[in-house]
Parts: sequence; C-alpha cells; structure tokens
Amino acid sequence: ADLAPFLQWPALHDAGFDVRCASIDEDDRSTFDELVKAASSYIDREACDRPCLLVGESFGGALATVVAQRTSNVEGVVLVNPATCYAESALASKAPPILELPAWAYYVGLASLLPLFVDRHGVRALFDIVTNKRLPCVIETPRQEAYMGRVALSLPERIA
Repeated sequence: ADLAPFLQWPALHDAGFDVRCASIDEDDRSTFDELVKAASSYIDREACDRPCLLVGESFGGALATVVAQRTSNVEGVVLVNPATCYAESALASKAPPILELPAWAYYVGLASLLPLFVDRHGVRALFDIVTNKRLPCVIETPRQEAYMGRVALSLPERIA
C-alpha cells in the first residue's frame, strides 16, 4: 500500500518480530567490505542462533545480499528496489571520487549527485520536505512520523 518498508516495521514488531534497523552515519566513510564485515559481525553477535531475515532497500539491498552469503543464520533476504546493478550505474563512477574530497567539500560533492536521484519535480518536493513545508508522502499518520523519528534518532547508539 505505497508504504516504504521502514513504515511497516512497527506492524512487524507488533506481530512478534524482533526488528533491528541499521543506519550508516553521513560521516562514515567505510568501504563496502567494511560495512559487510560490521553487519555480519552484528548479526552473528545478536542473533544468538536464531534465524534471521534480512530486508534491504536500495543500497541496503546490495549490502544484505552479500551479508546473507557470509552469515550462517540468515534464512532469507527481502530486497526492495535493490542497488544490485550499482557497478553499471552512473553513481559507480561518480560517487567514489567524492569519498576522497576534504571534509569541507564533501557535502558539495554529495549535492553534485542529486541529479542522479531526482528530476525537477523531485527537487521541489525535497526542498519542501527539508524546509518543513510538508512531510514526505509516505508518512501518513502521526504514529508513522513518531516511529520514523525514533528510529532515525536512536540508530547510532543502537548499532554502535
């Protein structure tokens, strides 16, 4: 029903699933292999021999695919718009040099990638969201908004 996966996590939790979420801090410059190792270690440490189902969206889909191959207690993977064709994308050639930029130029480099992700209508919608003129259209209820805020603000401490 036109909901991003993260908006469905409260319902999964309510249904008895132990939902864990990962986030990569905007200042994190880890390589893909380092992220795979960190995610695999986290799952091995926290799963306690329980079966796991990984859900990965976009870049998380590509990450979940590799993590599942390297972690023994992952029983399945759900991919939502996975970035599995990253190597053939324009992003693959344009993003890596940004990681080499000095800290003061990093955000300008990131901004240079925006045309790869949005069209002229998307830029206006993004501006409205960032300036608090409207919420993203996938956030339809106060409960969803509150949950998204809690998840976003608590992830760095939960996965550290």
